[in-house]
Amino acid sequence: MKQQKKIRKAQRRIIQVIQIIKEDCLDSWVNTNEYLLTKFSTSSCGIFQAPGSMLEALLKSE
Repeated sequence: MKQQKKIRKAQRRIIQVIQIIKEDCLDSWVNTNEYLLTKFSTSSCGIFQAPGSMLEALLKSE
């Protein structure tokens, strides 16, 4: 019984750590996209981009 409680506690901690890592990754992804959008605006690239086509904009701007 005690061992099951320890396992449950460990699982909860692992889940919490995974959630923190996911949030950090999402924050850095959003910040990177915001930075890229400000640095490479659609007017400077000369194309209209749909969400997710930032790579195309970067490739065409070089």
